[in-house]
Amino acid sequence: MEINGFNNYKNSFSGINKENGTVVSKEKMDKFKNVLMPNLCNAYFDLAEKEVSEYGFFGKVYAEFPIPETINKGQLYITPDTKDRTQRYLSIGVHHPNSDRMVSNFLLKGTKKEILDYIKDSKNYAGIIDSVFNLSKEVDEFYN
Repeated sequence: MEINGFNNYKNSFSGINKENGTVVSKEKMDKFKNVLMPNLCNAYFDLAEKEVSEYGFFGKVYAEFPIPETINKGQLYITPDTKDRTQRYLSIGVHHPNSDRMVSNFLLKGTKKEILDYIKDSKNYAGIIDSVFNLSKEVDEFYN
């Protein structure tokens, strides 16, 4: 299935390779903040709106994306709360492509509408980006 030009549940953008020990350039960071993150969130909003149920259980719905200046991959995903059938978790995770290990944080617990509102609001992108880079640093420290 293709949604807004992104394939199936595993939406992706072309990656940026890591140069060991370098800091993310302003140009690449601006592109990540102003182009990739809005595109990711818009495409993910459309996917989540269709695939996340209002009540009950569903499989993990996610979008994967590259993180500038690293080989790590980020993942924005929604999972159901196992105790309250109306609640969902929006999480951000980062993993190294050569591992099954993922480091993640919950961004928000709420109803489907609250989660979708959070994804759609561009004011939240900075927090998502901060989480991505903090988690990526943890993954890099684990593998170096």
